[in-house]
Amino acid sequence: LIDEIPFIFEELDSHFNKFPKNTAPLAVKLTFLTGLRVGELVAIRYEDIQGDYLHVCRQEVKEFTRKDGEGEYKLSRFVVVNHTKSDAGDRYVFLVPAAKNIIERIKAANVENEEPTDGYLFLKNGERIKSRAAVYQLDRCLNALSMEHRSIHKARKTYVSALIDGGININEIKRQVGHADIHTTYANYCFNRY
Repeated sequence: LIDEIPFIFEELDSHFNKFPKNTAPLAVKLTFLTGLRVGELVAIRYEDIQGDYLHVCRQEVKEFTRKDGEGEYKLSRFVVVNHTKSDAGDRYVFLVPAAKNIIERIKAANVENEEPTDGYLFLKNGERIKSRAAVYQLDRCLNALSMEHRSIHKARKTYVSALIDGGININEIKRQVGHADIHTTYANYCFNRY
C-alpha cells in the first residue's frame, strides 16, 4: 500500500547502512522503482545501464538435474541466460531519478567493497547475488516492520499500479514491464494501492 512504502524503504536503507557490503536491500528498492522481475534484477550488468534507461536483456533461471537417474528433479544451480521470460521482456526501462540514485549508491558500495565494476551490478564477496538474496531481504524487512508477508513479485505489481495511478499510457506500461498483452497488465497487475 502507498502508506507502507516509505517504511519499507526506510528499513531497507537502514539495513544497507548497517551492512554496506550487502547491496541486496537496495536491489529490493530498485524493484519497486523499475518493476523488474527478481530474476531480471539480479542479472543486471553495468553495461545495461544506459543513461536514463536500463536495458533488460537477461535473467537468472534455475537449473535442475535428475535425482539418481530417476524421474525426480532437484535444483542444481542458478544461472544467467541471455534472454528474458518472453520476447516482450527484452526492453528498455526508464530510470526515474530515485532509481538512478540507488544505482549510484550500489556502484559506490561496489567500489568501497572492492567488488568488480565491469560485470554484474549486484555482488557480494565477488559473486553475483542470487534472486533468493533479494527475496530474503524483503521477507526480513517485512518481519522487522511486523507487516504481512508479501512476495517480491508484489513490488512489480506495485510499480504497475503506480504507473496506472500516474496516468501513464497502458501501452507504455506494458512495454516497461515486458508484457506481451495489456490484458495481462490490467487483469493481474492493477490494484488499489490505497
